[in-house]
Amino acid sequence: MFRIIVNIIVISVFGFTVSAQDDADFRQVDIRTYQYYMAEQWDSLIRLGEPAIKNGVDYYYLRMRLGIARYENRNYIKSIRHFRQALEFNSGDPVALEYLYYAYLLSGKSRQAQLLTGRFSEKLKNKTGIKPKPVEKIDVNIFYSKSGSDDIVQNSSEYFPTDLIGYQVVTKYYSNFNCFFEHYLGSRFSLQHSYTFLNKENFNYLNNGINIIKNPGISVKQHQYYIAFNTAFAGGWNLTPFTHIVRTSYPLLTSITQGGPGRPPSTQYTGQDETSLLAGLMLTKSVGPVDLRLYGHGSGLNKKKQAQGAGGFTWFPFGNLDLYIGSDLVVLSHLNDSARETKPVVNGMIGLSLAGKIWFEFSLAAGEMHNYAERNGYLVFNSTDYLEQKYDVNISVPVTEKGSLIYAGARFSVHASYLTSIIEPELTKLNKLTYNSLSFYGGVSWKF
Repeated sequence: MFRIIVNIIVISVFGFTVSAQDDADFRQVDIRTYQYYMAEQWDSLIRLGEPAIKNGVDYYYLRMRLGIARYENRNYIKSIRHFRQALEFNSGDPVALEYLYYAYLLSGKSRQAQLLTGRFSEKLKNKTGIKPKPVEKIDVNIFYSKSGSDDIVQNSSEYFPTDLIGYQVVTKYYSNFNCFFEHYLGSRFSLQHSYTFLNKENFNYLNNGINIIKNPGISVKQHQYYIAFNTAFAGGWNLTPFTHIVRTSYPLLTSITQGGPGRPPSTQYTGQDETSLLAGLMLTKSVGPVDLRLYGHGSGLNKKKQAQGAGGFTWFPFGNLDLYIGSDLVVLSHLNDSARETKPVVNGMIGLSLAGKIWFEFSLAAGEMHNYAERNGYLVFNSTDYLEQKYDVNISVPVTEKGSLIYAGARFSVHASYLTSIIEPELTKLNKLTYNSLSFYGGVSWKF
């Protein structure tokens, strides 16, 4: 009995000592982080506060001080974690909500910022300028590409062997106009859609075994409509189904009339229309400074079937948009009746900012990008020739506080054209011709 009493006394004294020590640690952390906060000594606050949290000192004001310190140091992604935890202590705090909202925006997580507005009071919505709008963003841009295929077109007899029976297409140039709209449908849902018009000029070669037809002025016109519906979930999740409709018009050779002595054969064309569909799904997740994505789609471009799956990431090493690095690995399968080909495509990008006033982005892609799509099915590469490599540089300049910007860019691409056999249609990679193209584009992205 005596030993039990002694043990109780020892445990009580030890517990009191630990409790007193905890109280002392709490008071010390609280006093010093408050002093650092008032003096705007953000680095000192972080060096003291974040280890304190790991040691069990965690409360609303400490989280708010650390969140603001990270925010002021422009590490918005790390500030998000502290503001979210502060809201666990005080779910309706307007200061934490407002800071978290802007931290999401400034780290490029606009859909999570939108989702957070569902917790805003009317007063906070008015303060942050959040109100229903018919359109949240409009993006208008133009794109022009000139292929280095002039020598092939002008000296075609040197590039197309007469012993190969088939047809082949070489791109000369094309232009592209695009108009994109984004709408917010409440705090959780958003809708993006766009219209694209493409005007393309091709050189077409045909050898049917009797006549050789060379037509340097085949015009292809394409109307496209893209729509995506995004749903944002707590924890940084986003789910986006999408559909892309492509309507292509081009002249189809219907008859060849043998010419007289010394005269080439005459040809007759009729207009041909073709509609293709692409549909798929993207899932994204933010994990600290890394955004992960997994996406895929099925399509029926150029009267053939394709399936495409991909996974990728974007890393923000400084917790903001001053520097970001990303990459995707794409697997493209051509699901034809006669053959099933699976081709990898690798792409990467790096973006950086100069003093938050000008953004530069460099991107590249390599692989057989035939009947291929990227950016969640937004861009479709369905040209008859193959895109094998592309290198882009883009410059963006903000023009309003809401994030509106003007941008311009250039692209260098490597293309390959193949002859498809008429006798054996499964032979689609004869007489490879390689040429480059140089493209320029620009536009304005306006946020309301």
